[in-house]
Amino acid sequence: MVSTAIVIPCYNEAERFDIGAFEVFLAGNNDIDLIFVDDGSTDNTLEQINFLMLRHQRVGCVRLETNKGKAEAVRQGVLKAVEQGYEMIGYWDADLSTPLEMIDRMRKKLNGDVSLVLGTRIKLLGYDVQQLALRHYFGRVYATLASSIVLDLPVYDTQCGAKIFYNSNEIQKAFMKPWRVNWSFDVELLGRLDIIKKAHNLPPLSQTAVEYPLEKWIHRQGSKVRPIDFFKGIAELLKLYILLNSSEYQLEIIGLV
Repeated sequence: MVSTAIVIPCYNEAERFDIGAFEVFLAGNNDIDLIFVDDGSTDNTLEQINFLMLRHQRVGCVRLETNKGKAEAVRQGVLKAVEQGYEMIGYWDADLSTPLEMIDRMRKKLNGDVSLVLGTRIKLLGYDVQQLALRHYFGRVYATLASSIVLDLPVYDTQCGAKIFYNSNEIQKAFMKPWRVNWSFDVELLGRLDIIKKAHNLPPLSQTAVEYPLEKWIHRQGSKVRPIDFFKGIAELLKLYILLNSSEYQLEIIGLV
């Protein structure tokens, strides 16, 4: 039985789309499917996805006619995986800055107590983590604000594009409504899960989520993250701080309005 689906959002990724890496991964992992989400690409990204689909039954695609942004692309892909009944679902960056072999290592951390695993970029001895210096420093400021002020959770890296979780009721609720932010949707996801868990007296995220230090993460040329996105992200954190503390938003997320 195929137990895991990995959602891969794609927007104009043709020049960075590593078909060979995906094929090698699929050949060696019979219980993991890939669901690509073509986010209104205007290059030949969709053609490359279709090529993989023709060669591999365990590749699917969700097509968005116009560009909706990474946040909505991930949401649509996860909803598709939920609909298809996978036990575990994750999402991954299409440029493979996080290598595909990390998927199995991360999902092995899921168990009866842990329902969410977040990939984390920490430069440690013996680890190959390569980030641009400016992006790293901006990221540390952003992550500190997100964890200590918005979420009140000791999360080191909210923005790494590698996450895996069980297909649970709280995950389904968290992904049901469109995101209110784009660049910071990972933070909104954690905030929604926190709201849902508190509303249903479930064990808190501090007990059910873990961060997995990635043994390898390599910055890829052509990244769509720009310096201005840092400032957009800070503005989104302010918006999220207000939203997550709003009773109206909380009732919306738990399905009472």
